[in-house]
Amino acid sequence: MPLGKAAAESSIRLDPGQALGYTELGAIQAAFDWNWTGAERSFRQASALQPSLALAPHLYGATCCLPSRRWPDAVTAIERALELNPFDSMLRAAATHVYAVAGTYRQAMESHSLGVEINAHSPLLYRSIGLAHQKNGRLDLAIEAFRTACDVSARAPLSLAALGNALASAGERDQARALLNEVRAAPRINAFALAVLELGLGDMDEALGWLEKTVDDREPYAILMPADWRFSGLAGESRYRNLLGWMGQGGRTAAGVG
Repeated sequence: MPLGKAAAESSIRLDPGQALGYTELGAIQAAFDWNWTGAERSFRQASALQPSLALAPHLYGATCCLPSRRWPDAVTAIERALELNPFDSMLRAAATHVYAVAGTYRQAMESHSLGVEINAHSPLLYRSIGLAHQKNGRLDLAIEAFRTACDVSARAPLSLAALGNALASAGERDQARALLNEVRAAPRINAFALAVLELGLGDMDEALGWLEKTVDDREPYAILMPADWRFSGLAGESRYRNLLGWMGQGGRTAAGVG
């Protein structure tokens, strides 16, 4: 991330009139620096310079609006990006995620369906629709989507974690623990994935410990936490509120808005 930030700043110095540098800078300011004011400024500059650049509202909605729990702004940004670039599978996946978090289930399913037509092998498409199904109490569909995410991602930790969390919610705790062991055995520890799994299994202390590592390491996944309804059970925990405060996202949690 620091190297990416330096490259973005260098590109802006070389050509202050091109929007992509500001877009990438804004994403890093949000996802790594937690400089929300700076990120907002960078994304506004990018859109002013090139209103047709879909990546600017795409990343603005995903990295600024969702962590701040500004659902209407996130939906507006992602729909602007879709107007500009409707056939991008990654954007469709991001839109599915935004709709899932915002609680607009029908739009999430529509965006997922269109995304699969474009690229049926995008793990984020299946993780996002799985979250939408899980939030709406459709654990059967959520588990099916997360299993597909595991298949198309070569069993990536975030996909395994989503599946394990849903399985634990469905009472399949042995299967969830097996997935927890699989994620623990990965070559590189993914603290956020472990937090999602431990949370599903009901171990709040372990989940908080992994979330603290996620924040301490400034993993970009940390910005998913404030808007993730699966963490709403931690809202009363001072350790969790401290994490949100360190990220500059204190106050309401997803439980209070979603």
